[in-house]
Amino acid sequence: MYPPDEQPTPVGYAIEQALPQFQVEHPEFPDVSFANFVQLCDRASLTYDAETKFGIYSHGFIQYFYRNAVQVAAQMDRDYIRSGNHQADMFNVKFLRTHRLNQELYDYLLSMEYAQKDIAFIHNLGKILPMGRGREDHQVWEQYYTPALKTFIREREWPLFEMFPEFDI
Repeated sequence: MYPPDEQPTPVGYAIEQALPQFQVEHPEFPDVSFANFVQLCDRASLTYDAETKFGIYSHGFIQYFYRNAVQVAAQMDRDYIRSGNHQADMFNVKFLRTHRLNQELYDYLLSMEYAQKDIAFIHNLGKILPMGRGREDHQVWEQYYTPALKTFIREREWPLFEMFPEFDI
């Protein structure tokens, strides 16, 4: 649970709402399969959208990056994204791809008029791994996705895959 005096993340808040019932159905929680975790996340999306128009991570993205999240969520469809009209409703944000982070960060800082000499060190930085470590050799992300689970996630999180097609699973 989040401390009551702190603002939780949209995804975290929604998962907290769905978790009690999920724990009843899955007493082994938190030791659940990836597919069951996806089920929990999908159930959590009902917190924001009883019609389940899209998944929890798309809801979280909309709440973080759009000025009027409720209005954007209501009008979100493929044409809105494909036309580029959704960008006018976003905060001024620049997305950097983590698999090209050093180069994209360097390029972005140059575009913001940082002196080249002040940011040249970025090219020499190695890959920064979460919590100082990467995945173990046996932790290949593709193994967690059955074809049916891939299809389900693509359908539920379609706004994110529409905006960032290079990250298709």
